[in-house]
Amino acid sequence: KLPSRDKRIRHNADLAYAHLKDIVSRSGEMNELVVAVPSEYGEEELALLAGIFEALKIKINAIVDSNVASLSGWAPEGNYSVLRVNLHHSTVSRLKIEDRIILEDVNVIENIGWNMIHHKIANYAARNFLEQTRFYPFHQGHSEQLLYNQVPEFIRSAKIASTFDASIAHHGVAYTTHLKSENLSKEIREPIKTLYREVEGSRTHVVISEQFSELPGVDEIFSNY
Repeated sequence: KLPSRDKRIRHNADLAYAHLKDIVSRSGEMNELVVAVPSEYGEEELALLAGIFEALKIKINAIVDSNVASLSGWAPEGNYSVLRVNLHHSTVSRLKIEDRIILEDVNVIENIGWNMIHHKIANYAARNFLEQTRFYPFHQGHSEQLLYNQVPEFIRSAKIASTFDASIAHHGVAYTTHLKSENLSKEIREPIKTLYREVEGSRTHVVISEQFSELPGVDEIFSNY
């Protein structure tokens, strides 16, 4: 169940239904449909998804594993780990490519996701605002949101400069703090190392997203690949 719900959207299944209904309305008629699903989906999730499409009166022609589909077009023979970082959890899927692609195993790492990584970065910036300007962004919802909106830019800046500035305007006053890329990298080093340990030594190849590869510290921690 969702913490904030109404008659139309009471739980995540309703939310998925509304989301898919909107996609269908934008995409037009679908006569042939193949659904790519995460490797960690089991029978319960697949049955729920099939029921949502049935409610939308859309026939599914096939369901494929998204990691199998993503590797099938380009990857040569070998052993692969595919690391996917989601909002609240991450997954490591282990696949083998020979004459066909075999999904061998899936491991779900709870509580390490983009939400946690962004929260650690925002916390680091908020502490710096407090120390350097006596302004604490987390005291107000508006300034907290302004801080979180800048986290992707902090990540980009930390990859190209040793120091960079962050600014927030609050009640007509602009507050600026100086952030160190080295310190930002330390804040997220532990979850990145935890994810690395999940793939270390288990496969010849590791597949990660461009978004994850841009995090400061990933190049160093994943240097063996």
